[in-house]
Amino acid sequence: MTLTWLEVFSVLVGPLLLGAMLLRWQGVVPRTDPLAYFGWAWLQGCLGLALLLSAWLWLRWPLAATHIAPVLLGLSVFGFALARRVRVLEPADAGRHPAWERWVFALVLALLLATTLDRILLASADVLVSSDEARIWAAKARVLFHTGGFGEGFLAAVRTPEIIAHPDYPPLNPLLQLWVHAHAGTLVHVESRLPVQFYGLAGILVAASALRRRARPLVAALFLVCIATIGRFFTY
Repeated sequence: MTLTWLEVFSVLVGPLLLGAMLLRWQGVVPRTDPLAYFGWAWLQGCLGLALLLSAWLWLRWPLAATHIAPVLLGLSVFGFALARRVRVLEPADAGRHPAWERWVFALVLALLLATTLDRILLASADVLVSSDEARIWAAKARVLFHTGGFGEGFLAAVRTPEIIAHPDYPPLNPLLQLWVHAHAGTLVHVESRLPVQFYGLAGILVAASALRRRARPLVAALFLVCIATIGRFFTY
């Protein structure tokens, strides 16, 4: 692993803090939905981080985590302070069901999360240098890192299909990979997947919560298995 454990911690916790702050502005706290909360926080935090990085690139500020992470932390803390008066949403009533059904649902959810983590580890055995994953998403992240912004160098690269395939594809994935590169201070070809890979975990948590609110635990567990395993067990 190229990143230190402290850098991995920053890569993962930074978006979570920003997402938690954005949720607080919507009146959502952990007790509002303990199951979906961290999934929502990850999804919103990554979107917020991508917007911050986009502004950073346009301003052509130094692409270093030592500069970006404190700004991200400051925005999160400041946002939490301003959101204190926002009314907190109360938890939704999931209904009363037998304990054994709730245990089955919890076990299925735990197994699916563990399986997804295992798939992340398996995917991390391959270096990110081939296929569409490298030619589309990682290629754009590499160009952004080397050029430092959306200037002429970036425009020249996106006009060259041999460098970036499908340059019109949305930039969220490359921006999240750029967040990892900024921590390493150089290009990394394994850990750069982490923010995108954790979308898999977030999606399972959000789907589990939605299903649990609409169906009894046993039915929700069956549908959750279908969602998490659809299209075979691909590696991310």
